[in-house]
Amino acid sequence: MSFRVYTSGKMSNRLVRDVVAERKLATTELAKHGIHCVDPAAAESQLWGTNRKAKISAKFKRRVMAAMVAHDLWLIRRSDAVLYLTADIASEGSLLEVAYAKMIGLPVVIVAPERVKGNFMGWVNIYIP
Repeated sequence: MSFRVYTSGKMSNRLVRDVVAERKLATTELAKHGIHCVDPAAAESQLWGTNRKAKISAKFKRRVMAAMVAHDLWLIRRSDAVLYLTADIASEGSLLEVAYAKMIGLPVVIVAPERVKGNFMGWVNIYIP
């Protein structure tokens, strides 16, 4: 069984093409090292439509959002670590995924170039060393 990394990161109100591109890059690069990406966007992308220039909506019916959250938590529990791809961009969902991962003892790695440069400081800098 390979090492499994759950890919977290802001999706709502971002262009479909940007979200797809960053997750494809992460999946490709980690696969070179035998690491399998567990991407919640794979299941959720059917809700976005096919227009890659469109923004991903933040408006879902409660039952749809509840199903997505339950699925994401299940995926996190089946993973060995969490990779927060957009830690320079505020994301309620990603921060809760990170908190859940830490609560169940999973390591969390962030991708945050602006935080590393010292251009942005916040809870993420402290909570996720």
